[in-house]
Amino acid sequence: MIDTPYEKVDFANMPRQRNAEFFNPPNILKQKAGSGGIAPDLIQKAEDMINRNEQDFRPIAENYFEILDAASHKVKDGELKGQDAFESVLYPLSQLKAQGAMFNQPIVSDLAAMLINFLEVIDDLDEQAISILMVHKMTLQAVIKKKLPADAEAAQNQTLKDALKDACIRYFQRNKA
Repeated sequence: MIDTPYEKVDFANMPRQRNAEFFNPPNILKQKAGSGGIAPDLIQKAEDMINRNEQDFRPIAENYFEILDAASHKVKDGELKGQDAFESVLYPLSQLKAQGAMFNQPIVSDLAAMLINFLEVIDDLDEQAISILMVHKMTLQAVIKKKLPADAEAAQNQTLKDALKDACIRYFQRNKA
């Protein structure tokens, strides 16, 4: 572990180089259901279905890993620069963050969120940043392929998050303004 505490690299308080745009689409389901709320037993039933989801997340995640790989290669080769470069890698990471939560893969969501936060505050998608991105993509692929049980995943989750934190700290230490 690196001596510098991660809290000193506080992404939330760093100036953003790019900001996520939030869109509030019309809530068609609510329009159909009307107002007045949803019965608690129906909410519990929906949550139970999500928790019992047996669909294999691996093919979905692999699709986003392929998109991330292609984008990273285009950035390395100079085909994508500036904001286009960032957008090309932020899209698959955003999808992994959301889909990981939906498929009960908290480690995927956590690491993708950390990478998104990191990318939002750096000035340039340089070789070091791409390296951090790709190493953690490979880590996520390994975790998803092993399909660890939830308790084993929870135990490894903190170790993997700490490794990403350390990589970010090293990046900022090397790239001090």
